[in-house]
Amino acid sequence: MTGTDAVAFVRLTVTREPALAERWRDALEAAGIEAFVEIDDASRALPGRSALVGIGVQPLAFVYPVSVPAEDRERAAAVLIDHGWDGGIEGGVRSQEMSPRSSLRAALLAVGAGVLVMIWRWALS
Repeated sequence: MTGTDAVAFVRLTVTREPALAERWRDALEAAGIEAFVEIDDASRALPGRSALVGIGVQPLAFVYPVSVPAEDRERAAAVLIDHGWDGGIEGGVRSQEMSPRSSLRAALLAVGAGVLVMIWRWALS
């Protein structure tokens, strides 16, 4: 690529946290992928989002889009996923895996709910 070639950039993801956007840009550049972070109006960057939020909650004012060259989009996505990106357009960081204790608790709640349904059906018959 020469300095006169036009590069088409695409928005890979958008985050609410500027520090996270900068970390992702640094990770992409370390992988040899040109990337840049912008600051954008949230209502314009995330179309379909209502400016009206629940009572007492401030609407999102700004977001931080991360853009990469269109030809590097798939490779860039792989790099960010390796750095914890959840893969969404409104990107976040993947949540941690459930602990065995949390899994056991969820299983017991499901079994308990099943038992309650069975008792309720038996009582109605």
